[in-house]
Amino acid sequence: MEKITAEEILDELSEDTDLRAGLESLPRLVADTVQSLTPMDTGEARRSIEVKGRKLPYKRLSYRRIKIGEVYSDDDPAKINTLEYGRSASDDNGATPEFAMFRRAAELWDDADLDEI
Repeated sequence: MEKITAEEILDELSEDTDLRAGLESLPRLVADTVQSLTPMDTGEARRSIEVKGRKLPYKRLSYRRIKIGEVYSDDDPAKINTLEYGRSASDDNGATPEFAMFRRAAELWDDADLDEI
């Protein structure tokens, strides 16, 4: 029985277009999760959740971590910060709850089994 090296496995995975498409779709799925955790008032914050994909396609997979995309909001940073972290009662505008939509989405996806997606 011939042994397959890790390098050969990575080479094979690098040529797998289904795997690449799956990897490239993950940032959009994460953004959908953030949107679902964002509270609905006027809907502006929810609509402001965007995905910035990787500009250059990666040539091959490796053991190194690669950035496949970024989820962010293009809404007012102070507003998003307030939604994410909340405000204390001592704030001039009063207290608001912490929704932690980005942090909760990160925790959910950190524990996700990608085979089930």
